[in-house]
Amino acid sequence: LLAETARTGRIREQDARVLAAAADVPEQRLRLRHRMPLPDGVDQAALERLYPVLGNYGVHRGRERAGAGAHRLVGWLESVSGMARVEELLRRSLLSRAHALKAMRALTVLTRSAQRAGAEAALALIEEARLDPALHPVRELRALRLLVAEAPASPLRAALEQVSADTTDTARLGLPHEATPDEIAGAARQRAAAAQSQSAFALMPAEVEAGRVLARSYQLIARRARP
Repeated sequence: LLAETARTGRIREQDARVLAAAADVPEQRLRLRHRMPLPDGVDQAALERLYPVLGNYGVHRGRERAGAGAHRLVGWLESVSGMARVEELLRRSLLSRAHALKAMRALTVLTRSAQRAGAEAALALIEEARLDPALHPVRELRALRLLVAEAPASPLRAALEQVSADTTDTARLGLPHEATPDEIAGAARQRAAAAQSQSAFALMPAEVEAGRVLARSYQLIARRARP
């Protein structure tokens, strides 16, 4: 509700002034506003109209910010709503992985069709495609989904999310944009070795697969940096 109100421009300067006028009214008095009138200087009818668009929390806490004007109040509404974090998660989880998600879906449909038809040659081609470095992002997504489902608290999860979501190799490694090819390759090889070690000592199948996929991801990054 707070995000919707902030994004749709439903708060004007007049609304901010109404809230600011109620800033010194005790919260309990606001909750009892239907039983006893609010103090002089507070437009009770105008304040009442803000409850459906802000909710109790937005009205009671927003009074403290309203004195700085509608712009500051709207900024607070958006911040406290957490919408920016939701959008970032959507961007990293879906938009940046759109091509890989489409490819994963296509491979799943092809595999099922080939299995129903008993087309062994087609299944062999599909498996060959899965191993192609160009389709490695599909393996990353599959490993991530398995890990989230079976071992969501695994320390491998953050690394796998970063590798599969970011668009540059420096970002995938958490290195500065200006990192040299040698620095990229060296960091990638170190992380590949660490991922292989984690996979070797993992107890859950999802973590074993995640470690293997991560190691391969880092190896491919090192190869791109230093062919």
